[in-house]
Amino acid sequence: MSRVWRVVVAALVVAGLARLLLLDWLGATAVAFVVVAFGLAVQRLGAVTEPLRWLPERPQRAGERREALMLTWALAGHEGRVGRRALQQVQRIGAHRLARHGLDLASPADDAALRALVGPRALATLRCEREPWPRLSDVDHTVIVLDRLGPGQPARATTSSRSNPR
Repeated sequence: MSRVWRVVVAALVVAGLARLLLLDWLGATAVAFVVVAFGLAVQRLGAVTEPLRWLPERPQRAGERREALMLTWALAGHEGRVGRRALQQVQRIGAHRLARHGLDLASPADDAALRALVGPRALATLRCEREPWPRLSDVDHTVIVLDRLGPGQPARATTSSRSNPR
């Protein structure tokens, strides 16, 4: 059953209950329309994955203010999950950092070395390619692990940004 039909069915059930309990037909119909409007609005808000679509598209320069703004909005994704743009940025940085260690995220031959270097949680975040996107805590953990990667030194895995000694 599609989401729209679920909203319509919920509205009909609520309208029926309203009619049985205390409202006349006009009031019950009004309640049904309110439930449909609210349900569709909530679904529309949930469907927006990139909240800054209204910004005009133009070529981005690395490090410009707009890039930071877009990344910040993408980190504040839906249901505690990051947006696609933020994840792609973290994955791009991660691939570059791991390449300095001679490892390739796309290579199955490097699985054992990647797990030893960044751990299974960060590796799952770096390899995520479709929804559901990782949670913000997973991306935070991955950024900490990548930040601690030194040239030729394994990262010390942590579970919170609060343990980052900055």
